[in-house]
Amino acid sequence: MSLPRRPVRTTENFERTLDEVQRFLETELDAATAFADLLDRLDSWLDLVSEHPKMGGDLLRRAPRSVEARALARRLASELGEGESVREWVLDDHLVLYLQSPDAVWLLAIRHQRQLGYDLPRTWGPRD
Repeated sequence: MSLPRRPVRTTENFERTLDEVQRFLETELDAATAFADLLDRLDSWLDLVSEHPKMGGDLLRRAPRSVEARALARRLASELGEGESVREWVLDDHLVLYLQSPDAVWLLAIRHQRQLGYDLPRTWGPRD
């Protein structure tokens, strides 16, 4: 029996960070085919996450270590709706942040492991 699939939607921030990953791969790593490979892996992963949206780790289950991170985690948790969670998934050398909600999966951000961290306030952004 197959589980019902949820639509996968992208945020503007995800599209921006995907562009940043492309630039990073092409300029910093000089890996011309790496971005095409990433898109292929991402496409396969999207099929999987649409059917199993809770497969990624719950980002807010990890205990933040700094005062700033705890404050940000509280703010983020307060903005989540019923049945929503921010998840993370390691996809080869990349980390994908996504929002699992009852009606959809929202792609929030993607980073190569060698890029700098996330800008979570901008990552969250509007979901429309």
